Amino acid sequence: MKNILGFTIYSPVDCVYHILDPLGTYATLVVGSRESLLVDTCTGCGSLKEAVETLTDAPVRVVNTHSHLDHAGGNYQFPKVFMDPSEIELGRQYMENMDIRTAVLQHFDKLGCSMGSAQKAQYLSYQMENVSPLPFGEIDLGGIHVLPVKMPSHTPGMTGFLVKEKQLLLGGDSVCQMACLYFPESSSIEAHLKLLREISKLRFSHILTSHSKELLDRDNLEAMIECAENYASDQTCNYSDRFYPQLRGRMFLYESKKHSAFRNFGTWMNDMMTRAMLGKPKDLHVTSYFAAKRFVIDSMLAYENSYPYIIGLVLRATQNITNVSVKH
Repeated sequence: MKNILGFTIYSPVDCVYHILDPLGTYATLVVGSRESLLVDTCTGCGSLKEAVETLTDAPVRVVNTHSHLDHAGGNYQFPKVFMDPSEIELGRQYMENMDIRTAVLQHFDKLGCSMGSAQKAQYLSYQMENVSPLPFGEIDLGGIHVLPVKMPSHTPGMTGFLVKEKQLLLGGDSVCQMACLYFPESSSIEAHLKLLREISKLRFSHILTSHSKELLDRDNLEAMIECAENYASDQTCNYSDRFYPQLRGRMFLYESKKHSAFRNFGTWMNDMMTRAMLGKPKDLHVTSYFAAKRFVIDSMLAYENSYPYIIGLVLRATQNITNVSVKH
C-alpha cells in the first residue's frame, strides 16, 4: 500500500492497482506491456490522472463500469472515456443536474478534499463530450487480455471486466457485497439474481469491487446469489445514499459464510465436539464478539490452566446464551 497525491494505492494482484480516492470509491488500473486499462475514474476529487501516470508509462485507455458520479466523476480529467452506449444518456442526466453535482462538491469540501477553483469549475462545466460507446470485444493490453462483460442490474448498462490471465472479475456495482437496486434505473431483484447466476458461469477465481479494497474469493459470488434468493421485504431497514441523499431505499442484510470444504469440515467437527462435550446449544453460532454478565466473566477469570477455550469457559458458567444480530 502507498499514498500518491491523496490516493491510496493497493496492489492485490500482480499488474493490478486498486486506487482509493479521498471519498472512498475505487478505480482499478490493469497494466499490460503495451497499454493500461483504467476502470472507472472515481468521484473527481483530486487528480486521478496524475496519480495513474505515476503507476504506468504505457498509454492508458479509460472505461467506466457505469455513469454514476462516484464512478465517472473524474472523467473530465481524461481526453477520452468509453462506456456502454445505454449509460451515456443516463450519465448526461446526472451530469446536467447541477443540484447533484453541487451537492457532491459540498461533500468534497466537508470531507476536506482539496480542489482549486479551476478544477471545481472544470468539474461543474463537464458535459461528457469526451465519452464514446464502449466496443464489446476483448482488449489486448499486451500479455494481459480483458473482456468487457454486460452486467445490467445496478444500472442498465453496467459493465464488468474480466482480466483473463489473472482470473479476476472487476464486478463494478453489480457483483459486489452490497447491491444497490433503489435507483430508478436499477433492475428488479429477480433480474439481479438472474445476472448473478449468469456471471457464475464465467471463469474467474477472485472478485474486486468498486467500494472495497478486499480481494474476494469466488465463493463470495455464491453468497451474493444466496442473499438474493433469500430476499424478504419484511426483513429490511431504511437506507439513504450519501451521494444522492434524495434517494431512499430499503436495505436487506443477509449473513452467509463461504469457506473451503476442508475448513468447513474442521468447523463442523469442532461444533460437534463442543455440543457433545460441553453442551453447546445446536443453534448457537460462536463468534469472537460477545457480551456477558459479570458472574460469567468472573467464572472465566477463575480458570488457571493453560490454553483456555473461551466458549467452553462460558458454557461452564451458564447455558443461558444466544445470538443477537447487530446492524451497524
